[in-house]
Amino acid sequence: MISQTATVPLPRNCTFEAVDWDLLCRCWHPVALVRELEEKPLGVTLLDVPLVLYRTGGRIVIADDLCPHRGVPLSMGTGNGETIACAYHGFRFGDGGKCVRVPAHPDSAIPSKLNLRTYPAVERYGRSKVSSTWRISPSSIPRPSPIPITPLFPPICPE
Repeated sequence: MISQTATVPLPRNCTFEAVDWDLLCRCWHPVALVRELEEKPLGVTLLDVPLVLYRTGGRIVIADDLCPHRGVPLSMGTGNGETIACAYHGFRFGDGGKCVRVPAHPDSAIPSKLNLRTYPAVERYGRSKVSSTWRISPSSIPRPSPIPITPLFPPICPE
């Protein structure tokens, strides 16, 4: 169960009432069909927050759709199935949103402030789902309760 006492700031230009957004941001939401996730990053908006989805190997990463370097939407960039690259300066981000390459300084250590803010994500029933408890500080984010497994029922109509 997610704490009901945390204050969750509204996103910029929020179109929801504060009480509605606060309630909705604490739930799991489907954001894309799995077949939509190819090598190219996918931009989506959930509860007025732009997000980017991409694959790293077999895992789905969901992060803010914003390069921490210059603020360019990462969904405008490219991907290769392991990382995504910002369209502006080519910063590369991999598993867990970690910045793995800065083209202008390939031999320098990469500061952690260049890592993306990511959110819990699962794949179920051919859809990517994100728990949108993102506006609570990362150290206080309780893991959302598991998504219940829905039993598969036989078709109602005979073929």
